Amino acid sequence: MSDRPATQPESAGSDHLSVRVDAALKRGAVVLTPNLRTARRLSAHFDDARRAEGTLAWQPANVLSWTAWTASLWQSALIAGSETRVLLNDLQERAVWQRVLQQDAAQSLRPLTSQAKLCSAALRLLGAFDIEDRFGRMNLQADLSDAATFAGWYRQFSNLCSDEGLLPNSYLDIEIAGLLRNRRATVVAEYLLYGFDRLTPAQRAVADSLQQVGASLQHVEPAREQMTSPTLLACGSPDDELRACSAWAREALTGGKRVAIIAPDLETARPELERALRSAVAPALADVTAPIHSAPYEFSTGRPLSQVGMVADALRLLRWCAGSIAIPDAGAILCSPYLSMAPTPERGAELDASVLREASATLLRAQVSLAEATAILARSDAGTATALRGVASAARTLEDSRNSYAFFADESRKLLQRAGWPGRQERSSTEYQAVDRWEEALDRLSTLDLLGARTTFAAFLDDLTDILRETLFAPENRGAPIQVMSVTEAAGSTADVLWFLHADDATWPPRRAMHPLLPSALQRALGMPGSETDRDENEAREATMRCVRSSATTIFSYAASGPEGHRRPSPFVEAMPGIVFESAAVNEAVATPALVKPVEDLISLPSLPDGVAAGGVSVLTAQAQCGFRAFAQGRLFVRELETLDAGLSARDRGEQVHTALQAFWETVKTQAELLRISKVDTNGARERDTLLQVCIEKAFANTPANQWDEAYLQVQRERLFKLLSSWLDVECQRPPFVVLHTELQVPGAQVGPLRMDMRVDRIDRVGSEEEGTAASVLIDYKTGVAERKDWIGERLEAPQLPVYAIAGGIDDVRGIAFGSVRVQKDGMKFDEMAERAGMIGPATRTKRDLPFDERMEEWRRDLQRLAEAYANGEAAVDPKDHLITCKHCAARPICRLDLTQLEPDDDLTEEEDEAPAW
Repeated sequence: MSDRPATQPESAGSDHLSVRVDAALKRGAVVLTPNLRTARRLSAHFDDARRAEGTLAWQPANVLSWTAWTASLWQSALIAGSETRVLLNDLQERAVWQRVLQQDAAQSLRPLTSQAKLCSAALRLLGAFDIEDRFGRMNLQADLSDAATFAGWYRQFSNLCSDEGLLPNSYLDIEIAGLLRNRRATVVAEYLLYGFDRLTPAQRAVADSLQQVGASLQHVEPAREQMTSPTLLACGSPDDELRACSAWAREALTGGKRVAIIAPDLETARPELERALRSAVAPALADVTAPIHSAPYEFSTGRPLSQVGMVADALRLLRWCAGSIAIPDAGAILCSPYLSMAPTPERGAELDASVLREASATLLRAQVSLAEATAILARSDAGTATALRGVASAARTLEDSRNSYAFFADESRKLLQRAGWPGRQERSSTEYQAVDRWEEALDRLSTLDLLGARTTFAAFLDDLTDILRETLFAPENRGAPIQVMSVTEAAGSTADVLWFLHADDATWPPRRAMHPLLPSALQRALGMPGSETDRDENEAREATMRCVRSSATTIFSYAASGPEGHRRPSPFVEAMPGIVFESAAVNEAVATPALVKPVEDLISLPSLPDGVAAGGVSVLTAQAQCGFRAFAQGRLFVRELETLDAGLSARDRGEQVHTALQAFWETVKTQAELLRISKVDTNGARERDTLLQVCIEKAFANTPANQWDEAYLQVQRERLFKLLSSWLDVECQRPPFVVLHTELQVPGAQVGPLRMDMRVDRIDRVGSEEEGTAASVLIDYKTGVAERKDWIGERLEAPQLPVYAIAGGIDDVRGIAFGSVRVQKDGMKFDEMAERAGMIGPATRTKRDLPFDERMEEWRRDLQRLAEAYANGEAAVDPKDHLITCKHCAARPICRLDLTQLEPDDDLTEEEDEAPAW
């Protein structure tokens, strides 16, 4: 059963250790802390106190975290010969579990690595609570439960460790207690346990052994004199709570106070909390062009080492050496400042956006190998291709070979060194620490060789990835005035003022569960976490009071409402003696500093070169959607990186439709010919089908594929054949027509002050020359959603065909139409706007419209207005329909429009925002 130590509250000053603790350290006492964070803080304060005394040299403070202390005792026992067993680290311990589980893999449906982690967690509980090995003596042979299965594994694991002279780290405390009792470990005269909420039974056994051999042991709880009663603050929403906390922290910081912010769910709450703090107390960090500033806050909980930029890039490169990786990951390697694949990160970004992504679209896979990337980039940047080729050559020797973990760790270092990692730039302190943690991860992985493991490079990287994900990286504490901690990490810390976030009944106390592999009766008897609600609540209540005692002023806060509904305060806080209840009234102007300053824009806009609009008709489309979007795309050249997915993209499929239909109509020419070849012969075949297959092959001619890709492409050919066959059936139902042009290039068309190049999908001649009804009609194939309403209004949604009609220099245009070559509810069809109904597609009842001549004049006015607005640089942030216009806009990061302040368009249907589909 875990014990609450009999503590003596110790008042700690704001800048120095308490007199008693400081005196004990000077006498040579060992101070043990529950975590490394507190140990480092006490050591730093001890050194500061000696400097303040004017001392020039002194013995370092003997302050250790509990785990560091027990590990040092075991190391000393090994050196002295008192012990010969090898202490396993957590990684080696899991590897031993995997060896046991491999012999009994049929017992579980879990993956082997996942099951090994679960077994290790159960062993940690047994090592901390079952000091008499009651579980090992239980008879569970007749039981069919998971606990009985684990008992068998546990016996095999224990026997294997005994036979090979191994000691699981989970049992270190129990073994240290034995060493102390038998006087086979060196002890000092005095020990202080500083900041422990509770001791586990194994820790209590160690403490008892210390006292048995004559060492003095004292429990010290850091505490502050209470200046005010604790406050429970009810906030309206989670955002209100964060704003209130960050505004309070800024005010406390201004007053020169040491601030502690505690969040019981810090791992998940960190991103939002960090954003709020940065906005309130460190706005300079938001300016990427400003000099680097140290944040006035620090988080005790780090992020996975695999998410640290330089480590993530190193892992990406090693993955690339082992095989294909995602194209965005390959681009990240080219852009990385920590690698030297490209001459500069800027050049790498250019190669990623304009070369690698575009060329990789032909691979039909969202992945690329080193060899493929080298071939793609060789045409654009020989230096980068040479660098990639060198790394690929060095990695080739690692393919399909089995070797030790230490061998692959060394080879990984060599590959990274060849790639220029960790970069030529001067490293910051945080980056130095990240490199050290990376090296530690490789060294930890190499310790698996102790167990005789042999592996492949790919499996080595899988294990390395797991380690990096499990390793939390937090730079060494700099002593920032604002410390953000979890409840556990806060043990042993003091502050002038403390804010406890998320003190609601759903978050605090935390809900614990029993371990699934251990008997529930045993867990309750030993007092393991999650076995009894009352015990867990008592521990949480004590931790709550410890937080109050560690600060002169304490505020608890919670959000009264959240996404899941109404919230209530934590019952522990609500029932606290002397608690003061308040409601938060957050002043937005106070919570967020005024950072926006008006600046007069005196820079004149350069005119367009020769009036040519880069991007053609698309600039008018963008101007109609939003002036700022058009300006960003056409003047600032903002582009969104192309999204790469496996298989053909929507754009690729659309181009295949255009290419196949162009080849078809260049052969067929007229509807009469279409009707002739559509007839079924005596063998049940159609000449049209044969020709269409040939045209489809032309559309796929430039799509290289290996054997596996070819199966996918064959399915796409079959789908395209069915799609176009259905479309040609629609063409058969039209009035007679002659195809004059397909994919016609129209250079230098003039619209207002703009000149633009255009390409018309198709021009048909309809009607009768003899009867004087002959006219030209323009057709634009659409594989996505497009309707005739897109041609109506001052801000045309789809101005292409209107532009072709008024500025393309095409004679006698009397109609335009979308050819919807896509599967839809009402079938394939023409959406037309023409001089008379049924002029282009099958005659259908349509809404009344303006005469075509008047519509042409309206287009001319509206398009000229859009062209003039674009040429004049009118860049108002005014989306036509924000639900559609802003959804895929690449300029969103710089326009900074708050969409939550815009009213939704109730008339918008889901179908109008569909992606191209067929």
